Amino acid sequence: MNRRNATETSRLMELCCAKHGFLRCVYAASRYKCRKEEALFLKKIAETLSDTRVYSPHCNNVDTKLCSHGTIQRTPPVLMMLLTGTFFSLFTYILSCC
Repeated sequence: MNRRNATETSRLMELCCAKHGFLRCVYAASRYKCRKEEALFLKKIAETLSDTRVYSPHCNNVDTKLCSHGTIQRTPPVLMMLLTGTFFSLFTYILSCC
């Protein structure tokens, strides 16, 4: 594997791990406020929204265990802003409807 492929693979891994972390965060925050069924529903909505913004079919093949192997994963700033904006939109919706 050459250096360029390694960099692209690393970026893809960071993207997928950020997405998995975002979905865990949405579930945990909504589980704190809502029941389990509602939290799962909101997680599914967040997954759908994140797929439209950060779609990568390769993320389906990334095991979440790889994302939490102990090394620091850096999330690209633009991706973090998109995920944070989506999260706050969802959280505002949760607070207004529940």
